[in-house]
Amino acid sequence: MNNDLSIKEDTYSPRINNDGTYFDKLPPNQKAFTGKYPGGVKCPCKGYQTTSRSKFKSHTICKTHKMWLEELAIKYKEPIKKIKDLEEIAKQQQKIIVNYSNIIEN
Repeated sequence: MNNDLSIKEDTYSPRINNDGTYFDKLPPNQKAFTGKYPGGVKCPCKGYQTTSRSKFKSHTICKTHKMWLEELAIKYKEPIKKIKDLEEIAKQQQKIIVNYSNIIEN
């Protein structure tokens, strides 16, 4: 029986700003990269895998990766807008509830 354990690579996911634009944010150095991705990282854009921060950073500037980020922005822009709209509605409703609670208590 083989008792060897292996750490599977993590799937990379970019960050997103308030405008719905996706961008790459890698750990600042190899030690932090290895800490976050101990088994390496796999990019969903075309399945690129590595355990090296510098190699992954080079990958993030390739045409395929950039196009993938743009596709994410297009694909998820509308749902993100809806989420932000719903968050704003929830904030407004919380204010209304607080106002009514204050009226009831007084």
